Amino acid sequence: MGSRDEMVWLVLIELKTNLILYIVPMTLGVNGLVFRRDPIVKTGDLTITSNKGNTILNPHRDNLTLNDLDFPSGGTQDLRGIFVVIRDIEFPGIAPPTALNGTDFSYDVRTNNFAAINAYYHQTELFRTYNTNLVSQISISSSADGFRTLVYFNP
Repeated sequence: MGSRDEMVWLVLIELKTNLILYIVPMTLGVNGLVFRRDPIVKTGDLTITSNKGNTILNPHRDNLTLNDLDFPSGGTQDLRGIFVVIRDIEFPGIAPPTALNGTDFSYDVRTNNFAAINAYYHQTELFRTYNTNLVSQISISSSADGFRTLVYFNP
């Protein structure tokens, strides 16, 4: 949220009639602990490597907003958003993390849940940057099996 508690919205407007066809807030105020930068880059300390334990790695997590999340369903927040859906499609099945509505995603570094939150955060920020800086419009459509398709227009 901005300093004046501003809210950013995604709005799709039909140009001829000015009708709002789709509107969704771009954040739900849910944060996640992620590595915005890896610990070596963040600190310059070459001894903080990926094979270290939670005691060494956890202090280097960043508490950041998870943008573009879908609204919670049944009081549960999934890592599912406008651009990114975290789900496991290979064996063994490891369910992606969920959180109670309004609860942040906070896990130790050496967990699958931390990896999933990092994947959601970084892929979402990549698509947000792409959408903002490189193309005029990205639209999203969902198929019956839950896969989402990104369609972009670049004049």
